Amino acid sequence: MRPQVLVVGAGPVGLTMAAELARYGVGLRIIDKAPQPTDKSKAVVVWSRTLEMLDGMGCAESFIQAGIAARAAHLIDATEQAVQVDFSLLASPFPYALMLPQSETERLLREHLDTFGVQIERPTELLSLQQNEGSVDVTLRHGDGNQEKFPVDWVIGCDGTRSTVRDLIGQSFGGRSFPTEWLMADLRLTGLRTPSGEPALYFHSDGILALFPIGPDNLFRLAANLGSVVEERQGDNMTLAQIQELIERRGPNGLKATTAYWHGTFQVHERQVRSYRSKRVFLAGDAAHVHSPAGGQGMNTGMQDAANLAWKLAMICRGDADSRLLLESYHPERSDVGERTLRVAGRMTWLGLLRHPVAQFLRNRIASAIMERRLVQRFLARQLAGLTVRYRRSPLNGYGLNGSAQEPKVGYRYPAWSSTTIKRQPRFHLAGRIAPMAMTRLAERFPTLLHPDVIASAENGLWLLRPDGYVAVAAAEGDIIAIERYLTALQPKAA
Repeated sequence: MRPQVLVVGAGPVGLTMAAELARYGVGLRIIDKAPQPTDKSKAVVVWSRTLEMLDGMGCAESFIQAGIAARAAHLIDATEQAVQVDFSLLASPFPYALMLPQSETERLLREHLDTFGVQIERPTELLSLQQNEGSVDVTLRHGDGNQEKFPVDWVIGCDGTRSTVRDLIGQSFGGRSFPTEWLMADLRLTGLRTPSGEPALYFHSDGILALFPIGPDNLFRLAANLGSVVEERQGDNMTLAQIQELIERRGPNGLKATTAYWHGTFQVHERQVRSYRSKRVFLAGDAAHVHSPAGGQGMNTGMQDAANLAWKLAMICRGDADSRLLLESYHPERSDVGERTLRVAGRMTWLGLLRHPVAQFLRNRIASAIMERRLVQRFLARQLAGLTVRYRRSPLNGYGLNGSAQEPKVGYRYPAWSSTTIKRQPRFHLAGRIAPMAMTRLAERFPTLLHPDVIASAENGLWLLRPDGYVAVAAAEGDIIAIERYLTALQPKAA
């Protein structure tokens, strides 16, 4: 059977995309040019919003069991004065940062994808694509050298910063690079003063030392800026003794690295494509945007790109909804998120790299004073956790009560709810108060769009929720007309 979608890239973003499409019954193939999954990774945290997404996919529990739930993060200056970011303030079923190496995230996603009978084709490379009116002709080269050509309805590039898909559709990848080399290492540590399951960020006059717990028996990921990437490249061949010297200079007294399993260096880039979509081809994750790892947003943002696109594409492939509005919404929604992520991560990196003593003093003192406020802590925790993502300018936004204090508003995330069954169809939901007969009539009129179950709410109002949990319509209690008007616009034209 001809696949409807070709997913290029089997990292966290491509695996999320493939698993969601498979859950919704979309025919697909997923390829990766690497012979084997990598055992090295940059990302070490899965944030609350991503865990909510994984919960909807039906696989969050395996992630939680494999990771370390960090309830707080610690920011510590050279005088060892510490401030804390309290993740327990998060209004989420997952009020913590789940510390988990990206290699483990990929393993768990592969296992989840296996449950749908979808196999990753390795090593298989995309050689070319040609877009037509109703399809995309793609040419693949398999590991044995044989080439294969076939048509698909859609192609999704999840193939990272050196994206072949992005090159083939002629998308530029403009931006800038920080002229600084960064060290990354996986180490066993002893003598840590902060709680062993919580990350710590040390500010020193030389730069940053960040420690993230990633496994049992005090296994940590270390990240630290070194120097000019052009002049020095000093991190490529650092010994354990040299890494220990850096730890002793920037970290707390008594902290010792006993074993180094792996280390490498990288450079920080800030880039984003001009459009996440080119006709029947889409870009997601690092193929569309790269930025500083400050805040641990990269992998999470990419996985949420995939979840955003997957339900929309699934509704189109299944013939459940009109394609125009759904397809037009992906770029404005996710490019806006990408731009904000670049901006915030860039500012965090800039603050961490301040070298002037006066600037460092002001940064540390102002941070200490501000972070004592609970409202500031809550805001920062929500931003890091992905709970502040809003689609305020989305083409999918429908009716909202202008000037009303009703929460949540259109384009905002609806507070997460627990689901006892994992849904195999992408459907909108109603939340709030509605008469049973009215709900029955709506579900019968829009069977391919609306789930028949209502999500109970103690608040007065009626919300139409997208399959990804964001508000499409915020109406007054009993305002069925606003719901009908929105769903009518999304109905397949042949219906």
